[in-house]
Amino acid sequence: MQAYLEHSESAVPIEGLLLFPQVSGLPLRLDYQLPRHRIRVGTVNLDQAWPAIHNDLLELVGAAAASTEIAA
Repeated sequence: MQAYLEHSESAVPIEGLLLFPQVSGLPLRLDYQLPRHRIRVGTVNLDQAWPAIHNDLLELVGAAAASTEIAA
C-alpha cells in the first residue's frame, strides 16, 4: 500500500485503509502518519447483524473522509 500511495499522482492528499475481520476482543483502530500519507488499520466484527456491519464500515470511511476534509 505504501508503494501505491507514494507513486500516486493525485493532486489531493490520499490515505490508505487496511480493513480486516475482527476475530476477538475489541475492534482495532490504528493510525499511522507517514511523511506524505496516512495509513489506517481497522477491523470489523462480521459476526453481527448486517446493519451493524454497515454502520461500522461507514464509521471507518467517515473517519477517513473527515480527516481528508480537515487536511484539505
